[in-house]
Amino acid sequence: MNLTTFTIESVHGVKQTLCLETFTVGPQPSSKTTVSAPADPAKKSTATNDVRR
Repeated sequence: MNLTTFTIESVHGVKQTLCLETFTVGPQPSSKTTVSAPADPAKKSTATNDVRR
């Protein structure tokens, strides 16, 4: 299992940490591989958004 962690800091000083488990680049295996990368990051909140300005 690969673990990829992104740390994003916006212009407002809000830091977001995004962790993707089983993140593979290239051809995916035929077994079930779920990459949780939602199009709307506000719906699935694995990011820490408690600092709002």
